[in-house]
Amino acid sequence: MRKFTKKTILKTIMFAMVLVLGGCSGKGQIGDAGIEKDEQEITEIHFLEEKNSSSEDLEGAGSNCLPIWEDNMQDDYHAVINHAVKKIEAQGQLPYGGALFVGEGGCVRHGNHNFSDYKKCWDGVNGITQDGEEFESKVEVNPDRTGDQIYMVAPVSGKNEYVACFGDYKDGKYSEDWFYWLDQSFQVVRGIQSRLGAHEHMEDMMGDSIGNIHLTYEVTGLKKDYVIVSPEGEILFKKEVEGITKLCAFGKGRVALIETDFETNGQRICEANLTTGELAELALSKDEAYKEKVRGYRNVLKAVPLDERQMIICTSEGICFYDAQSRETRDAYVWSNHGIIPKSIDQMVMTNEGNLAILYKEANSDGPLFLLLKPTDKKEELKTITLATAPYNREKYKKVAALFQKEYPSYVIDIRDDYEETSLLTSLGAGNGPVLIDTAITGFEDLEKLWQPLDEFFKQTHLANEMVPNALEFGKIGDVTYGVVREFQIDMLLVPEGGPTDWDYDGFLNELENFQGAAFAHDAGADSDWRDVFFDVLENGVADNYYFNPGTGEMIFGTDKLERVLRLSQKAAKCPESENWSAVINGEALCEPGSVFTAYHAIHLRRRMETSGISLIGYPTNEGARPLLSALPPLAIRKTASEEEKEIAYTFLKLCLSKEAIEEGTSRIPVRKDVLEDEFKDYQEMVENNIREGKYRPDIDPELDWEKDTGFLYDLIENGIVQKKFPSGMQQIFDEEFGDYLDGRIDGKALSNHLKNRVHLYLEENND
Repeated sequence: MRKFTKKTILKTIMFAMVLVLGGCSGKGQIGDAGIEKDEQEITEIHFLEEKNSSSEDLEGAGSNCLPIWEDNMQDDYHAVINHAVKKIEAQGQLPYGGALFVGEGGCVRHGNHNFSDYKKCWDGVNGITQDGEEFESKVEVNPDRTGDQIYMVAPVSGKNEYVACFGDYKDGKYSEDWFYWLDQSFQVVRGIQSRLGAHEHMEDMMGDSIGNIHLTYEVTGLKKDYVIVSPEGEILFKKEVEGITKLCAFGKGRVALIETDFETNGQRICEANLTTGELAELALSKDEAYKEKVRGYRNVLKAVPLDERQMIICTSEGICFYDAQSRETRDAYVWSNHGIIPKSIDQMVMTNEGNLAILYKEANSDGPLFLLLKPTDKKEELKTITLATAPYNREKYKKVAALFQKEYPSYVIDIRDDYEETSLLTSLGAGNGPVLIDTAITGFEDLEKLWQPLDEFFKQTHLANEMVPNALEFGKIGDVTYGVVREFQIDMLLVPEGGPTDWDYDGFLNELENFQGAAFAHDAGADSDWRDVFFDVLENGVADNYYFNPGTGEMIFGTDKLERVLRLSQKAAKCPESENWSAVINGEALCEPGSVFTAYHAIHLRRRMETSGISLIGYPTNEGARPLLSALPPLAIRKTASEEEKEIAYTFLKLCLSKEAIEEGTSRIPVRKDVLEDEFKDYQEMVENNIREGKYRPDIDPELDWEKDTGFLYDLIENGIVQKKFPSGMQQIFDEEFGDYLDGRIDGKALSNHLKNRVHLYLEENND
């Protein structure tokens, strides 16, 4: 539903300036780029070469190494590994989760491979070393024992070694704990027996460089015991702690305990004093400046001690070092410089070699990723182009920009949402400004001279073959494609069974005139005055509307037709609330607007149409009743951009329409066929899981009928008409005049005269 706003007349003036500066005819040049105005398309499109998809091995490494990872060198650190540690499963095993950790040996995943016959159970580890080599191994700690043998595996602080534990049972009762010290190949160096009885409630474990094993286990609620076991199995230290706790490596092979207050998010960092039997808080932990940095800050994802005076602090912006002695903070790695958007940081360790080993999650990743950062003194200049976007689209484009920079680390898409409309139009009219433009800021169809044609782009990428019907129509002006959209929605009207099956504009008005109730029904809580919606129903663009014919110049303003429209609009002045289309079925409202945003909505709409006594009809158009396909304004390329800038922009658009980017950056119907098909598959899987778990409710989520449900949605798309709204200058006229009428500032006669004069003048000035 369009909301009437008071746009300034400056936009119309700026549009005229754009045409003057950009040229309407002849062979004048735009700006300093030398692009001639009658040029319609380029004959060849160039794309950036892929950077991070090489299958070559890392230099000097074997065949188990990951493909080469290339990161830029904008910061003090750069990534050499950014990869998921795969989950290893054996055929026929029961589901297991597995535990991940980072340390001197890289990133390790431990998993118990469990089967219905316990004698077949076994333990395995796999991971990625700091040299980028993938490995996997079966682990046995006791050759006389059958089944899985390990409860937990953990790193050793400062060493490429590991500790493991196992809780033994005899006669069905818990008997004893066994701890094992493992070398870098996960072979047992020594076994340690201890009667802690902690196996069932153990939460965390870590070894230190002198051979002790540190562990925490739950006592009750938030209370835990922190215990240190010697290489001989003796309990050297035991202290009750409370709250959220985590063991971490720091210093040269030492172990610290981080206590986080659940309510304040404040941290206390301690080290066990084996002499006094007490936990000694590090001086760094008491530093007020440090406390201020981490307490209550939502953007702090992780903070761990490097030594007694330094902290590594990871925020949503990047990684920095804080020195409590000098009170200085040094940025080490800024996420936006490397195309990373972390959702959370699970673990972070500074290795002996000075590398940062990080386990983190991204919004678009299935599980944690292993990120290894190495220090560098080099600085590299990146090639940057700017994408101007409306603030509400920033996050979606930001996600794609992150994917882009991972693939092309030497290039940056700078996302800016602070452009002012008038100044941006001035820059574009002069041939300058951002290379990529979210036309929600500027308008689209009335600025055709500014945009780079994209038909050759779609021809060379073959992307059109991967898109749903009508997807390219959103970005067309006339017969030429100038913009890209990635998602859309379908709008229709719902009527009772046996109601109208087709209507054009006059047919819709005739039905409403003969109807005794209101024009529309609406959901509970919505504004009941829908006269603005009623006026919108009669226009779908310059070429398809009830108000005027741009070809003949004929208008309804000043005629009985406009008086009829205003009279019938009173039937939309007070619309009834409706639940499950009750107002439509009961004859209180002629129709109710409905929308399909995803495959899920299409499935539910078809089922409810079968059972609720309603039918679907499109919005009125010159061609009869048609579903309306609507999308946010397209993303376009500035025509006067340099060839190098266009090369980056074309590559970004190609990525924008990739399966990965569409999956993660859209919330409406995707323009890709494969992503839309996956939505149906995901729905089917959800229903099947609910059936298996005994949670299935057919009235909530009916079973999928693949042929009928997919056919229903595709019929809506193929039979729909892409809504081409008025150009911004004309829309401003309608918004202002109808807005004044609805607010009572002018009457119907004044409205008719104003629209007649202003629309006529607009069409005259913009007649090609």
